[in-house]
Amino acid sequence: GSTTEWSCSWYPSWQVSMDFFRKMGRCKGNGGYSDIKNGSRVNIYSSDDRLLLSTELGNAEYDLKSVKSRVIFCQFTWEVKDVPNDDKGFYVEIAKRGKVFFSRTDLEANGWALDTELKD
Repeated sequence: GSTTEWSCSWYPSWQVSMDFFRKMGRCKGNGGYSDIKNGSRVNIYSSDDRLLLSTELGNAEYDLKSVKSRVIFCQFTWEVKDVPNDDKGFYVEIAKRGKVFFSRTDLEANGWALDTELKD
């Protein structure tokens, strides 16, 4: 099949103190989100649920949504290359949080880039 490059920006958000991030100097989940951090596993599966590729979340960055809300947005990126062809689409699983299906049509329409979000 054809080869494809994917890139992804992933935006989990949670409420914590800005002091936590200033002290830690990095974006990492805590409590129920402790599995979301640089190095968390990203698995790509075929439409028939075969594991195709794995990579990791990286390049974590954070930003304060607003002073009033005290909500922090963390952005992680990941990339895979040479994805085997699957005409139906692919499942993506990040840090054992369940597989999400992306149709090939939707991926092509978005230039093979994914934006996903994890919220409370």
